[in-house]
Amino acid sequence: MHQRFRFFVVLAAIALILAACQGQGTPSASEDPASEAPGSEAPESAAPTGDPIRIGAAMALTGDFSPDTTLVRDGYEFAVDTINAAGGVSVDGEMRPIELVIRDDGSDREVSARLLEQLIAEEEVDLLLAPWGSGNTNAVAPISERYDRVMIAPLAASDEIWEQGYEYLFGMLPLGSDNERPMVEMAQALGAEQIAVITTDDLFPGLAAEGALDEAEQLGVEVVVNEIYPPGTVDVGPIITQLQEAEPDFVIAPVDVADAIVLIQQMKERGYVPPALALSGATFVPDFLDNVGADAEGLYGIVHWFRTLPWSDDTFGTADEYAQAFEEAYGYAPTHDNAWASGAVVSLVQAVEAAGSLDQTAVRDALRALDLETVFGPVNFDDETGRNVGLEYPVQIQDGEPIIVWPEDAAGAEPIYPLVGWGE
Repeated sequence: MHQRFRFFVVLAAIALILAACQGQGTPSASEDPASEAPGSEAPESAAPTGDPIRIGAAMALTGDFSPDTTLVRDGYEFAVDTINAAGGVSVDGEMRPIELVIRDDGSDREVSARLLEQLIAEEEVDLLLAPWGSGNTNAVAPISERYDRVMIAPLAASDEIWEQGYEYLFGMLPLGSDNERPMVEMAQALGAEQIAVITTDDLFPGLAAEGALDEAEQLGVEVVVNEIYPPGTVDVGPIITQLQEAEPDFVIAPVDVADAIVLIQQMKERGYVPPALALSGATFVPDFLDNVGADAEGLYGIVHWFRTLPWSDDTFGTADEYAQAFEEAYGYAPTHDNAWASGAVVSLVQAVEAAGSLDQTAVRDALRALDLETVFGPVNFDDETGRNVGLEYPVQIQDGEPIIVWPEDAAGAEPIYPLVGWGE
């Protein structure tokens, strides 16, 4: 399954606070670093007294990428709130708060690159957090690298990014080409002899599909449909017709939220019920679930973090305790997008405290040396690529809730296979 699993120990003391204010050209910053976030029960800590550490991000708070990006923003804010409420970041003996500065790129990658350069050159932020997604991160990475500025990407798994030899870019996820491999393995274990792989012509979806095709070849699973189509396609009828004619035992479709919604709606309209349908991470995004409702029942997806996994740290406690605290503060259950965004902030903090300064080279070297277990999973960046160790888990919606169904040693339930109808 091309996975590695290790457990480490991280020491940190953190609780909750509120930071808000996003918008085009508007910083998002904590107005009162000593106050608690809604729903938090943070222990009393002295307020940070030093100058703020300014962490900047250019990301899509509006436009096509905003459903996923909102999750990343909330994950960033939750971790920042927590750190500030516990007293801030220790830098050379001084406790300093974090000020989060977010700019809205409107889902335009060229705008994102310009805004990131503005954050560095004009607003002089100290550190950077990347936007959601491989394509978006790929657009801004050359900017942070040009300025020798440390940036962590929570959700950029494209192989291409990590083959560029960037010195200051770090990523929390495993390679995108490995994303769907455990899904193919599970499909074979369920008895699937023929699969279909359909995806959109974008960076991460394409790589995830390539990995699925490669894994199918290695396992001897026949691929009866292999289709790539443009993102934002409004009529996927011809592809559905191919699926109906080929009758695959399992359909793997690593697509983004908007395309996943269209795919489900038109499958249902045409009366096609696949024996199984895996949609990568889109399956668990609130915007997707709000749009498809009960039709999400039985769908599969891939997660890199889940609240039932046996990860813990002194920062948030267990994975489930992190999930409970997050849900109390934000009103929805966190996905792995939220969790790994929070993990990116915590990793930056760990590196700054280890470096004892905000010197970019020192922080970069401290990140390379991190070897932690966090509530979000292992954090151990590869020396050559800057990519973190990571894991992928197939999850299925059962009785309206996501649950890990593979591998067997991590599963909370057995996969329900095949599907018998939409919403059933």
